[in-house]
Amino acid sequence: MKTNSFQNENYDSPQSLEPQGIARPLDYKINNEINEINNEINENKNIISSDDVNFPKMEKATKLEGVISELKNAFAINRDIPKEIEEVLLSEMLRAGFPRKSLRSKIDRENLLILKSHYGSWDAVIQAFQKLQKLRESGQFLEWDWDKILRKADYILYYEPEPEFPVEKIPDLESLYRYFEKIRPSAKYVARFVFRWKSFWRFQDLDYERTRKIIEKILKTYYNTVGAENGIEK
Repeated sequence: MKTNSFQNENYDSPQSLEPQGIARPLDYKINNEINEINNEINENKNIISSDDVNFPKMEKATKLEGVISELKNAFAINRDIPKEIEEVLLSEMLRAGFPRKSLRSKIDRENLLILKSHYGSWDAVIQAFQKLQKLRESGQFLEWDWDKILRKADYILYYEPEPEFPVEKIPDLESLYRYFEKIRPSAKYVARFVFRWKSFWRFQDLDYERTRKIIEKILKTYYNTVGAENGIEK
């Protein structure tokens, strides 16, 4: 075992100045820091080789992290909704069943921007929430569900509730024709309403074939169309 230089009378000799003969606390601190750095480097082998500290590679990796961060910031969704839109938008969302924290929620703002991008304007988004209110009244979308809303975005925007059909006030065929002449609900409701009218009044002389011809006449006369797409079987 080597003797500490401070215990050697010849401490001024060259041998006493050898590094291994000096026990300095600073040396241990430096060595410990180097060991910690090497351990950290070895843990992340994807960036730095475990055999050696590759400083150019480390510098490149650091720059890459900066580029990724810049890209994330550049492509981060702009969460700013125009002030003149916010109040109307929130009002319609609340009526559609959204919680009061809407617009303050990150996920709400992100999904709103997805809708805006899909529809093309904030006016269309507002219109969609107004349609969503009608869907809730009909028993659909009783709770706000972003996944369902985004999947059925077009259905919501173009949804038209079934118009009221006062079948009890249409006692005969002439009244039925007058109804479609004046009201003209969407053509897709014609067949449904006629069959509902037949069922309500229980007309004994209206078989399926005659009922189908009534539907065709209504479509041709008042809608200039006819066919299976409007509920008529060929």
